[in-house]
Amino acid sequence: MDPNKRISTVVSNHLSWLDPVVLLKSIFAGFSPSSEFEGLPILGHLMDSIDCIYIPRGGDDKSK
Repeated sequence: MDPNKRISTVVSNHLSWLDPVVLLKSIFAGFSPSSEFEGLPILGHLMDSIDCIYIPRGGDDKSK
C-alpha cells in the first residue's frame, strides 16, 4: 500500500517559501495561510483552488 494514501494530516513548520511548494507537489497538501493572503490577485486564487483555510493572525488579545 502506498504510504501517502494513509496520511490524513501533516503538520509542518517551514523554513522558506519553497517548502509549501514541495509539499504541494509531493502530497497535494492544503495549508493555512494568513488571512492577508486572501485578497491577492493570483496567489489568492491559487490558494482558494486548493481549499486553504485562512487564519487571521495578529491583533489584540481580545480579538484573538
